[in-house]
Amino acid sequence: MLICQIENHDESQILGCCIKQDCQHLRPYCQYCMTSLHSDHFQQLKSFKQLNQWIFQKMKSYDQLMNIIQQIRISINTIYDIVNPLYVQSFDNVQQLSQNYLNEQITKVIKIELIEGTGGLIVNLNELNERLNNLCCKFKNFKSIPISQTNFLENIGQNRQYNSNSLIRTQIFQQNQEIPEKLSILFSSDYKHRTIELENNCKKAINSCVGWKIAICEPKIPKKSCPIYFSFKIINASASDIGVCHKNKIIQTNYQPDLQKNQAHGAYLINQYGYVYSNLNPNINNKELSFKFYNNDIISVEINYQKQIIMWRNQNKQNQFSMQFDVEDDLYPCVGINYGEIITILYT
Repeated sequence: MLICQIENHDESQILGCCIKQDCQHLRPYCQYCMTSLHSDHFQQLKSFKQLNQWIFQKMKSYDQLMNIIQQIRISINTIYDIVNPLYVQSFDNVQQLSQNYLNEQITKVIKIELIEGTGGLIVNLNELNERLNNLCCKFKNFKSIPISQTNFLENIGQNRQYNSNSLIRTQIFQQNQEIPEKLSILFSSDYKHRTIELENNCKKAINSCVGWKIAICEPKIPKKSCPIYFSFKIINASASDIGVCHKNKIIQTNYQPDLQKNQAHGAYLINQYGYVYSNLNPNINNKELSFKFYNNDIISVEINYQKQIIMWRNQNKQNQFSMQFDVEDDLYPCVGINYGEIITILYT
């Protein structure tokens, strides 16, 4: 039970929180806080039950905002990947250049010329940049909400040390909840397509036959308060998928779910071309929303049951992508690979 630490409030139970944006007092309130600190905005006090409902609604907006930001990042990265390779140095001595090299460099410059003449593309990018800068200025105003705590700290008196120790314990607990825990996994010899071969003590999966198939890893991902993560390394692949799945749904399809047509396909995956697949949200299925990855890239997958979020990270390039998942069924690590493709589990 949370106890109010304000002097003369008789260590009353905390009943909820104030959500008034410009409130100058601490937001958790007791029965005495309601009349002495929040009487002029009583209607903006939320009980814990109301608070959970309010937070749930705001997290929907958060998810929408993060998805938009992720799509903007992907679009910017796509443009950058196209334009960046077009850089050409000045030719000091053309006679010393090879014909093929000169041809390649001139082709790059021609592409830049095409960009210049494509529907005011540079002008549009400048306008977009100005709009983004304006948005950045507005978002910077939200980085912190100033709250005066002077009166509160003065009133704490003899309970200050108790409150400080309690806060430290709370912070340590919250930090421990956010520290990811590595999960030791192996490719399962029981839960894979028969044409997928396992090597190196079930740490390497190889597709030995034509067609895309899934290989499931064990154990299942534990439902802990802290995030759980594991990593794969792409050895030789060009269209592989990395993620997690609901094992029983994948088994029902003989490890070959139709990700593009079947909405409840049982998987949460990103593939090397940046396309994503979600068992929970069919609206993002087969859309290019994630980062791309290549041979020798290391992809870590982090599962956060508390936030119901899966996070993919490319450890080589620091790219990341996230999506929500269904917590009802157990999740298992998995990969999807085509003929001849090889993926290993990373243990370092």
